Amino acid sequence: MHNAFMLINCEEGSQEEVLKKIQSLSNVKTVMPTLGSYDMVVELESDTVKSLRQTITWEIRQISRIKSTITLMESLR
Repeated sequence: MHNAFMLINCEEGSQEEVLKKIQSLSNVKTVMPTLGSYDMVVELESDTVKSLRQTITWEIRQISRIKSTITLMESLR
């Protein structure tokens, strides 16, 4: 299994909408709303790195009202 975490900033007032969209995506294990510098932390898990990158780049980062993301991926062993 391969894992990644994303730190996400959303437009003001859009957190609930973005959270629901992210929860419905494949490879998303957990979505945690947060207070502070980021609006949520997303935990992703997949059998392949390619699938994780697909979800991150072409699904999550394409959601409207997301202002910025930081992705932390496990190093390949």
